[in-house]
Amino acid sequence: MDDFKKVGYRPNLQYTDEYEADIDFKLNNEIEDNDDDNSLIDDLLEQGDALDNMIDKLPGFIGDFIKDPLDPIISFVKDELYGKDLERVPVELDWTYDPNIPGDSPDVDTSEKPGPDDQEELDPWGPEDDIIIKIENHTKTEVIEKEYVKNVYDIFNDYYTNLHNIVSNFWSGFLYSIMNKDTSEIKTIMDNIILSSSDIKDNKKHLLDSSVRSEINRDMKFRYYANNFDAEGSIKHLKNFKAMYELRIRYSKIDKNENPVSRADQMSNNILKGMSMSYDSKYDKAFENLHRYLKSSNTVLNDSLQAAMQSMKSKQTLIDTKGVKN
Repeated sequence: MDDFKKVGYRPNLQYTDEYEADIDFKLNNEIEDNDDDNSLIDDLLEQGDALDNMIDKLPGFIGDFIKDPLDPIISFVKDELYGKDLERVPVELDWTYDPNIPGDSPDVDTSEKPGPDDQEELDPWGPEDDIIIKIENHTKTEVIEKEYVKNVYDIFNDYYTNLHNIVSNFWSGFLYSIMNKDTSEIKTIMDNIILSSSDIKDNKKHLLDSSVRSEINRDMKFRYYANNFDAEGSIKHLKNFKAMYELRIRYSKIDKNENPVSRADQMSNNILKGMSMSYDSKYDKAFENLHRYLKSSNTVLNDSLQAAMQSMKSKQTLIDTKGVKN
């Protein structure tokens, strides 16, 4: 009889960290290139084309409202990302500075290193010399360029994904509302209702009232969307974001005077540092404003499409319940 089946059995609760495994572990801090990262940009560009095609086929006026602010965005993403690689952005504290660049020098760690006797206790993986470390040389310009590509990818990947979900949900509801309907009924569902109270049966007049109110609400929401999100608004945010990036690049290529011999040289260095920090901050702000613009446009668009769907459902219900007089 197994011990754990016996009455009064008490399991052994002592912890042990001993175990066996057939897996061989290899420590390697070397950064491996991921080929999948290079295809992510291609996938994003294809997603933009698919969105453009999907929106082109939306019923009525809805596609025109969406494409007005979207067209400049799709063009911008293609211009900025086509042929680029999505690479890891080096963390500034981890840079190994290029000694050939004025002012760049590696930070020297003068802290006391553990001795051989302590190393085994502190590092269960073995001596520190066994760890492979890849030396990275980066200029600030290179880091800014990598950061820009990643920022563009991240922000528009999020925007495209959310927009695709919004449009797909509308498409699903629209196709359901016109299912098994003839041409005249589909036209009634898609267009503004032109029926009067005399065309509706007495016990269905509330459905006509609901349809008219939902159309008014839909038109109001789309007017709000059009007033706040259009081609001009998209271009303004995109140009500001790109301009701040180009200014960061310009100032990152200006070398400071490492051995200022006059007060004017020191003042020049201070101004360069101040301007660089200023445009770093303005770049972050432009990125934040662009993100808010894109996120807000999707939020308002989703609200507008929901109102349009509610209008279609009201007219669909009117038709399905045979509320229109023959």
